[in-house]
Amino acid sequence: MSQSPKRRSIGDRLSRAGSADTRREIALDWADSWRADHDDTLRAIEKHLERGDVDAAGQHLGRLKALNEKAHDALPRVLAALARDDD
Repeated sequence: MSQSPKRRSIGDRLSRAGSADTRREIALDWADSWRADHDDTLRAIEKHLERGDVDAAGQHLGRLKALNEKAHDALPRVLAALARDDD
């Protein structure tokens, strides 16, 4: 799951943001995206399990694990950026 060259990491986007309002907006967008990816992946797992396709469900489960690991790793940086005072 590599990033496209145009898409910066959440930490990078937050560190470049000038104001607390901008950081808050970026963090909320990131959280919404995480939730949407999570929900989409869960629906895919359910769909494949309903069809009896355990292998495909397992592949999506691996994606879900990767999504959550990536987001959980970023979460402390997101919280630190939100707590940072405006310069």
